[in-house]
Amino acid sequence: MNIWVEIITTTNEIEAQIVKTILEGEGIEVSIRSRLDASMPMNIGAGDLKIMVRQEDLQKATEILKAMEEG
Repeated sequence: MNIWVEIITTTNEIEAQIVKTILEGEGIEVSIRSRLDASMPMNIGAGDLKIMVRQEDLQKATEILKAMEEG
């Protein structure tokens, strides 16, 4: 059974795509899920983007993102 867990939340679509590209480059499957803020007009695109990975990849993904932050 595939259980997806949230690894990071952002409102920045570019950041979400960068994280997705990095993790996929390391062989980790990534799903980006959007939760738009219903109070904002649709064309603004405001809302949370949740970057999700499979539970079994969570530790590896976390280590990759931590290393990325540390530069």
